[in-house]
Amino acid sequence: MVGKQELGPSLPAPSGRHLSSVRKKVLVSSAADRPTGRGRPALRYWVTAAGRTLLEGDTDADNQSLTRAFLEHTATREEADTALQIGALWARSVPIANDPKSCGSTAERLAALLATASFNPAVDPDGQTIRLRTCPFVDQARANQQGICGVHQGLVDGALEAWGFTGDVEVLPFSEPGSCVIRITDPA
Repeated sequence: MVGKQELGPSLPAPSGRHLSSVRKKVLVSSAADRPTGRGRPALRYWVTAAGRTLLEGDTDADNQSLTRAFLEHTATREEADTALQIGALWARSVPIANDPKSCGSTAERLAALLATASFNPAVDPDGQTIRLRTCPFVDQARANQQGICGVHQGLVDGALEAWGFTGDVEVLPFSEPGSCVIRITDPA
């Protein structure tokens, strides 16, 4: 999720009108950022599933269809742990999740892992919070939050297990406009 000022100085002045036009076509969504002082808070933008499909072509649509079918099957089995197990299996297949010697804080390592899966993570200055500003499965997550977000929790848990982390990490789906949040509690 980005604001107009982060898109770069080369953006022409009418970019606000253009972003509004693209938003009306449901290719991007927006929400007000956290206020940082006087005046209206800046708007933050993120690409919707329709926008991603337009950008990525038919391959993404095929992947989304497969994901939907997979989740429907999982949901009908009524096995809450299945999503967590799938996420943990996913973590085992991602090299960065299996490197116990990778450098950085737990939040930085998780952010690097989640960036490889197109989440556009941002670590807060407190080093204990990660904001996921995009989700490659946001539409499916809205339809089946337990399934998709459970897989993401499993991905995080699987990586932390590989790293020997003994604290707590909680994935908070849709906890802020335009983002999910991960809270990290270091071991006591």
